[in-house]
Amino acid sequence: MVRGLEHLCCEDRLRELGLFSLEKGRLRADLIAAFQYLKGAYKKDGERLFTGACSDRMRGKGFKLKEGKFRLDIRKTLLMMRMVRYWPRLPREVVDAPFLEAFKLIIAMEELKQCRLQQRNISATVDKLTLCLPVLEMYSKLREQMKSKRHYPALKTLEHLEHTYLPQVSHYRFCKIMVDNIPKLREEIKEVSMSDLKDFLESIRQGHLCCCAWWQLEDLGTPVLISQVWGKAIEVHALTAI
Repeated sequence: MVRGLEHLCCEDRLRELGLFSLEKGRLRADLIAAFQYLKGAYKKDGERLFTGACSDRMRGKGFKLKEGKFRLDIRKTLLMMRMVRYWPRLPREVVDAPFLEAFKLIIAMEELKQCRLQQRNISATVDKLTLCLPVLEMYSKLREQMKSKRHYPALKTLEHLEHTYLPQVSHYRFCKIMVDNIPKLREEIKEVSMSDLKDFLESIRQGHLCCCAWWQLEDLGTPVLISQVWGKAIEVHALTAI
C-alpha cells in the first residue's frame, strides 16, 4: 500500500499513480490477447474463437469479427464476446499491425491521443465556464437586489448584464433564456418601484393628517377620537391649559 493513498478507492489510487484504470487495463489486455489469437502465437486457437467477416460498408477498414462456437473455456468465451463488440471500432493501423510489439505501441499511441483529446476538452470546458460564471454571478446579484427592493442598483445591474456580460455568451441556451426574461424583469422592477412610491406618498399624506389633527387638539384642549391617523383609531388626550 502506498503511503497517503490508504483512504482512496482503487480507481483513485490508479489515477494518482498515473496508471490505467481497471477498465482500461482489462481492455488493453483483451486487445493483446485477441491480437495473439488472430495473428500471434495462439493463431490456431483463434480460428475457433473468432471468424473474420469482410465488409466494404465499414468506415475505416473492411474487417470485423464474428463469434466462434468455442465454449470450453469461460474466460475465452467472455473475451470473445467483448472483442466482437470492440474490435470493429479500432483504427486500421491497429488491426493491421505486423507483430505484437508494434500492436502494443500503436495501442499506447491511441491511448495517448485519447488523453490529449480529453485534456483539450477539459481545457475548453474550463474556459467556457470561466466566461459563464460572471454572468451567473451578475444574475444572482440582480435577484438579490430585487428581493431587497434596491430598485436603482437593480436597474444598473440589469443594464450591465444586458449590454456587457450576456453578449459574451450569447450562443448558450441559458443566455437566450436570460435575454428573453430581461423585459419581464425590467417591468417587474418598474411595478414594484411604483408600488413602493405610492406607499411612500400615502405615508406622507397620513403623516400630514396626523400633524393637522394634533394641531387641532392643541387648540381644542379636550379628548378627541382620531380615526385618520395610519388607519387606526387613537384616543388622544389634550392637556388643559393651567
